Amino acid sequence: MLLINQELSSLVSCGLECFLETWYSAKMWTSLREHPKFNSVVRTRSKHKDIKALAKVLADSRRETKAPVGRLETLEEASTHRCR
Repeated sequence: MLLINQELSSLVSCGLECFLETWYSAKMWTSLREHPKFNSVVRTRSKHKDIKALAKVLADSRRETKAPVGRLETLEEASTHRCR
């Protein structure tokens, strides 16, 4: 949870452009970065006006799923949840 809190702090303090650059540099976005429309996606995301609301949505999503936004559960994690 510390990592997502640092990311959210970065979003509010550093700004959306810096946050998006850091966010999409993560390994999980490699294939998206290679997509021909990636820059268009980032431009669209960078037009978001309410940074505090975006930070809240990301934080709330983190609390509800117990995993950072954009992180898929492994098969083992998913089956553990279903077997309880």
